[in-house]
Amino acid sequence: MAPGSVTRKPAPDLVGLADEVSHLMMRAVSQSRSELHATLAEHAISEQHLVVLRHLHDNGPTPMRGIADLVGTDPSTVTHTVDKLEQRGLIERRADPSDRRVKLVALTAAGRSTVDEVWTRLAGSTPVARLDPAQLRSMRDLLIAMVGPLPPNAPWTL
Repeated sequence: MAPGSVTRKPAPDLVGLADEVSHLMMRAVSQSRSELHATLAEHAISEQHLVVLRHLHDNGPTPMRGIADLVGTDPSTVTHTVDKLEQRGLIERRADPSDRRVKLVALTAAGRSTVDEVWTRLAGSTPVARLDPAQLRSMRDLLIAMVGPLPPNAPWTL
């Protein structure tokens, strides 16, 4: 339980409703993840690859240490992920102009195109794609009521 959160015991008549809502949310997440995995397979990238590519898409060139922190691993371990993406031409390493000892990881045009293709596909094929703009805003507001707002500059994660 998060600090400061309160656990409430629902009234008996709400238990069934809460169970149904929880089940529907899990189905929506499961369907979204299935579509995500199919889309990633078509582009021959992993979830970790997408997290890195999306971060670079949204934030620009990032030091290797920042990529390691993003995926929660040691910089020596993230080298393998960066190598794979670089071999595919999706990212490139650059010297940091302010410190030539630091290597920045940057998205290439092919990498940007891949992120855009994946996002366009997911936006049109996951369960949220069935909602109109007003429903999406309502869903966002309900999710914020449930889990709180996204922190500023929150990294995109799976």
